[in-house]
Amino acid sequence: MKPAGLLLLVISLFCIIPGKAQQRRLDSLLALGPQYHHDDSLKVIYLKEVFRAYASQKNYAKVSLYADSAVKIAKALSNKKLLAYIYQRIALIYHVSDRLQAITHYRQSIEVAHEAGVVKTEAGSYLNLGALYQGIGDFPASLDAHERALALYASIGDKDDMVSCYMNIANIYNGMQQRVQAISYARKALEAFEAGKSYRGMGVAYDVLGSTYLSATTEELTLAGILPDSRFRIAAEMFEKGLKAAKLSGDVGLIASFYTDFGRLNEMTDKNETALQFFLQAQELSRDRENDQEAYLDNLVLTGVFYLKKFKNVEKAKQYLYEALALSKKIARLPSQQDVLTALSDLHEGNRNFDSALYYFRNAIIIRDHISSEERENEITRKQLKMDFDMKEREYKETQLLTDAKLKQQVLLAREREQELLLRKQQLEISNKEKSLQRLLFLQKQAELEAQKKAQASQLVQEHLKAEYDKKIRDQQIDVQNAELGANRRLSFFLGALAVIVLAVAVFIFKSRMKTVKLNRLVSEQKSELEELVKVKDKIFSIVSHDMRAPINNLVAFGSLLEEGEIGQEKLAKYIDQVKSTLDHTSSMMENLLNWSASQMQGFAPVITSVLLNEIVANVITGIEPALQKKKLQLDNRLLSDIIVTGDSNMIELIIRNLLNNAIKFSAPGTRLELFQVKDKDNQQVVFSVKDNGLGLPQYKVDKINAAAVLTMESTYGTNKEKGTGLGLMLCKHFAGLMKGKISVTSKEGQGSIFSLSLPLA
Repeated sequence: MKPAGLLLLVISLFCIIPGKAQQRRLDSLLALGPQYHHDDSLKVIYLKEVFRAYASQKNYAKVSLYADSAVKIAKALSNKKLLAYIYQRIALIYHVSDRLQAITHYRQSIEVAHEAGVVKTEAGSYLNLGALYQGIGDFPASLDAHERALALYASIGDKDDMVSCYMNIANIYNGMQQRVQAISYARKALEAFEAGKSYRGMGVAYDVLGSTYLSATTEELTLAGILPDSRFRIAAEMFEKGLKAAKLSGDVGLIASFYTDFGRLNEMTDKNETALQFFLQAQELSRDRENDQEAYLDNLVLTGVFYLKKFKNVEKAKQYLYEALALSKKIARLPSQQDVLTALSDLHEGNRNFDSALYYFRNAIIIRDHISSEERENEITRKQLKMDFDMKEREYKETQLLTDAKLKQQVLLAREREQELLLRKQQLEISNKEKSLQRLLFLQKQAELEAQKKAQASQLVQEHLKAEYDKKIRDQQIDVQNAELGANRRLSFFLGALAVIVLAVAVFIFKSRMKTVKLNRLVSEQKSELEELVKVKDKIFSIVSHDMRAPINNLVAFGSLLEEGEIGQEKLAKYIDQVKSTLDHTSSMMENLLNWSASQMQGFAPVITSVLLNEIVANVITGIEPALQKKKLQLDNRLLSDIIVTGDSNMIELIIRNLLNNAIKFSAPGTRLELFQVKDKDNQQVVFSVKDNGLGLPQYKVDKINAAAVLTMESTYGTNKEKGTGLGLMLCKHFAGLMKGKISVTSKEGQGSIFSLSLPLA
């Protein structure tokens, strides 16, 4: 094969092979280069691929070497179209790593492309140059570059790139706080995306429009033709249309962004519950996406602050804010880290934990100072870039004109340089003053926290003195008791001496004492049994007084409404549904109550037989089917058909029904329940488990359920505000113990639970 053909083949393969294969192909290209001796267009393309490969390895010395060679050959060929393209490729490589180099090569690409009449390349370089200026915050320069790119794309009828310019210009105007112009360009972009049926583009445009409507002033909305009173309604319409387009495009990140937008909108209109649901949906979508970690971090911060400020829920706020703090440190995002630290300081200050509040406040100040330093450095760098580039342009022009004006221009440049340096010095002085002001604020805050800490310490001293006084009182009481015990010991000694003298009397007293001890033990056991019965009675009366009074009152009120006949059909249906739900809860409560009461009475014992477990589970599933359908839950029954256990079939059915009802109660609509078992032949046990993906349990509840004895169990509302009494789980544990089995649970809060019943194999 000829060298030219081989070189072309290697270049084409290099463009599509990634990773280590690219290194091998780069080695092949470097080996082939010396064999190709023609300085033509193909050689320029070959050099372009080589310096791109070195750029992927961040070997900028090699990039510069091969890029200069490519430029030299393209100039020698007088191929301005190719030269403009090479300049553009070099600029793209330096776009992030060396902005001055990037700006220089973009300008060179624009100049050569303009001379050659290559409009596409000239417009592309202007577009990239505008993006670079936007990235460093120079919005006027970015706007100028984008408008030039837009005019060039319009001249050749390139509508796709024109739309990109519209969107970028809209974002630039938003950055410049000029909402009217931003709305105008976003609308133009939306029209183009709708014409081309670009769903993702439509979603982005709707997102920008909706967000701009929310942040615009009343005057800006009026100028844009929007009534200020309809701001929220129109923003909601934009977000709804954008969410629909985002779902059609399949862009999960964009969908999550719209959920966040809906959350902010509902927060602004004081619909806090709805706002929270949208924040949680956005957080769930961006949780496991590697390229959406910043969006996930923003959602964590939003959710944590929302819980703290709107619901005063400190525990939930801590959960999200601590996770956000860890993630902000991991991805090194300082603004979010400052927001989290500030929120944590406010949280601990609200809890009167002033040491922690001061700790997080100090860290927030450190991060804020660091951000301010970086922003000032970026601003100085941007100004330095602009100054250096302007100086290079002037030097380039000066080399073309060797006249007396050259010296004058150098003097002017020196003066401008001095003015720039003076301006920078003034900015640094202002910055130092800002730092001093911030330090004063910090010291003031520190003094306030220290004062609160001293007040707290004084309170602790008073409590300590009170505790010492109480201790002295207790010591005096103990001394009195010790004196009484001493008297008792002397009395015992006297009685012992008397017993030695009168042996017969001593034997009689000994036997009488033994009888007394036995009698006391019997009385103690009876007392314990009576106390347990009293606890059962109290539990029954507590449940009857609190949980049965309300349903009965509701039925009485409903009967009164029916007698009066002043209730409409719509309200009647609603009340009937509420009464049915109340009766279902009351029926379940009565069944558990009666079973629990019976289990505590003497003579109650299970009837132990061989039981086919899957038949009992099938009967229970049939009974709970309406509840599953109401919550739209899917039940995955993976029980084997040949599992036989020993136990009381009625008790087993009651336990399984209670476990499944609890799983339904605490599961979110649309989720899945799983039933499965594990057969342990060595331990002669079968473990039947119910798994849900619901709310989960905190660790202290898990420990309480897994404890050997449970006297009380507090009830928790379900995901649809379902009520409970706490008797069901206590009854299950009691019945399982009677059958030589046990109830256990494994759970994590927010990740669901697995309740397990262990029974002996038949």
